[in-house]
Amino acid sequence: MIQIISNKYHVTGIANSMQGGRPENQDDMGFVETPLGLLLVLCDGMGGGPGGKTASYIAKYEVMKVVSDSSPQASPADVLKKAVARANESLEKKMKMVPELRGMGSTLVAILINEKSATIVHLGDSRCYKIRDGKVLFRTDDNSLVGELVRNKAMTEEQARLSPQSNVITRGLGSITNHVPVIDEVAYHKGDRFVLCSDGVWGVMPHEELVKRFTAIQDVASLVSNLSAEVDRIGFAGGGGHDNHTLVMVEMNADSILKDKMSKLVKIIVTALACLLAISMVFNVVCLMKLGSKPQDDALKETIDEVNRLRPYEVRYKALLSEGNSALHSMTKALSEENDSLREELSAMASQIDNLERELKEKEAAAKAPAKPVAQKKAPEKNNPVSPLTLAQRIVNQFDELKNITDNDQTKAARRKAECRDKIVQMIDELDKKTSGKFRSRLNGIRSNISGNSPILFVQKNKNGSHSSTKTAIKGIEKLKSKMQDIVKELKK
Repeated sequence: MIQIISNKYHVTGIANSMQGGRPENQDDMGFVETPLGLLLVLCDGMGGGPGGKTASYIAKYEVMKVVSDSSPQASPADVLKKAVARANESLEKKMKMVPELRGMGSTLVAILINEKSATIVHLGDSRCYKIRDGKVLFRTDDNSLVGELVRNKAMTEEQARLSPQSNVITRGLGSITNHVPVIDEVAYHKGDRFVLCSDGVWGVMPHEELVKRFTAIQDVASLVSNLSAEVDRIGFAGGGGHDNHTLVMVEMNADSILKDKMSKLVKIIVTALACLLAISMVFNVVCLMKLGSKPQDDALKETIDEVNRLRPYEVRYKALLSEGNSALHSMTKALSEENDSLREELSAMASQIDNLERELKEKEAAAKAPAKPVAQKKAPEKNNPVSPLTLAQRIVNQFDELKNITDNDQTKAARRKAECRDKIVQMIDELDKKTSGKFRSRLNGIRSNISGNSPILFVQKNKNGSHSSTKTAIKGIEKLKSKMQDIVKELKK
């Protein structure tokens, strides 16, 4: 799994791409910070043999390159259109140069996130979802034969998923005839999640089940890890041969400048209010016509009074039309900001109290400890080498420290975990030398599981605003610690 962090654009997330039951993985994904925002790209290659893998890589590379080379003042939508066109040109050029690659193609789904909004571009049946408060607020429409049938209500979502024609793509890159991308610009709130996935993910289970997993109350790392494992489990249980599957999930840590369009509920309320106003005006006209027995001045006065009574409602109606639910959103945002500020202050105070308590305990321990004679000073390390058993136990303790690292700043927490991991690697190398390679294969296994961008380094934001190890990271660390404890037991014999 790959961790995604962008402090500039207030985004954190996880990506995972798996081979499934196929001979090779023809999905490709990548992310990069560009002048226009954080870009995430997912491509699913088509064409069989080397064609699918080549197509998805070229498409991903060209889109990322064009957006990375763009001007900060450019329109995201225009740049993404240009990037799609460039990717298609590169695929066509490659097919002419290498006849064996003719017929290759690729789907594409990408999202460009900046302070203003999120711009989504897609061709084919790789999807993008926007999740908020356990609900799907946005989803791209599949550019496929069965996708068109679903939109025309000639087929259900489940029938389309199980149809043998589900892989017939109507828009795509390369050998597909229609290369025109679909582009959407959407707003986002703090806490919203965007999900990108290939058909290898959504094609294995009914859509209702998939949505339940997307909207589960889990940290992003655990959700992606669990869902990827579940897709593989279902695939292998069905005899294997299942498709490559790639899943990208990012969480927004701030609100976008662009505001959501008026919700359906607000539209209904506004429409109802307008109808009431219209009915009231008609009622007044009818009443005026029936007041023949009253003096004309009295009837006119009653009509004017009624219009004046309804005028505040008309003003509110116009305000709702122009503002939508922005007032409600502004109030919610202000309350959220005050709540976040309070949590940060409480967290800082708790950290200061912890530091003071620790200093007090250290002073008390120093005061109680007897003075050591000069002759009992510890000899230098080189004259008193650490035994293999002691070193192995220290590695076990270091895993505990790695698991319990916490910091109010996400970047600092991730950096502290990386430094702790590097220390463990150094200690493992030293233990390997001290034991003359006796445990080399097991130590190499531990080292390989903590190298690179290992899941044990992942951190998440807690309710109190601090950042600490994810559930996936804790589980991985405990597993490695257990392996190290087995080595300790053998050294004690």
